[in-house]
Amino acid sequence: MSKWNKELLKKEALKYSTITEFSQNNLGAYSTVKKRYAKDKEYIFSHFKRPKKQKKWTIESIKKVAECFDSISDFRKEERNVYNKMFYLKEEEKTIIRNCFKIKHRRKWTLEKIKKEALKYKHRVDFKNNSNLSYETMLKYHQAEKEDIMKHMIKKSSGYSYDEPAILYYLSVNDGYAYKIGVTNRTVEQRYSNEDLAKIKIIKISYYKKGIDAQRTEQRILKDFNYARLKNEKLLKDGNTELFSFDVLGLDKDNHV
Repeated sequence: MSKWNKELLKKEALKYSTITEFSQNNLGAYSTVKKRYAKDKEYIFSHFKRPKKQKKWTIESIKKVAECFDSISDFRKEERNVYNKMFYLKEEEKTIIRNCFKIKHRRKWTLEKIKKEALKYKHRVDFKNNSNLSYETMLKYHQAEKEDIMKHMIKKSSGYSYDEPAILYYLSVNDGYAYKIGVTNRTVEQRYSNEDLAKIKIIKISYYKKGIDAQRTEQRILKDFNYARLKNEKLLKDGNTELFSFDVLGLDKDNHV
């Protein structure tokens, strides 16, 4: 004869807050309810919280959640289930929700705030990559002021003009792990990002009236020490093709005994 009766099953069920918890922790009692006390199930399970009816998401309810976030990426990250409900909306309804983020971005990135943010960067590509919202707001709403906002920035490029004055530079990379030669019409500080500048030390700079003359010297040195070229190493963001495995010019006194 089973040890369970209606009152004992009720008492056992009261130990748990959900039917799932009850079934997982005492499958025997749960099975007895299902098989022998089905007519008393409502009484035995009466204290359990009933599952909430799934909410029907409308454009208004989705928008209300979306408005809690500054960007659509944050919305997608923090409320993935609600964000996914957007796929069931009409295209014009999706646009309404997306536009609420654009309005916030415009409100957040005023012209003065964009100017202040832009001063943190010396290269346009870094401004775009590291502060995309302010950059895109500038392009969309402040085209007339764009060049003034970025006038202090320089184009990040490894290229140089043959006809303009240039320098030939020789660098130590990662405390003498490698050495690099290169040509630029700018300064070394302008040529490299802050991340790369932290890795390099200037050993020597030679000045030329024309970039073509600096390049000829560079190519001669690369050819003479081709056997020492460091290949398949990405030590810098760019310019890794002119690296040497040791101080080929013998100019780094700090690494010489």
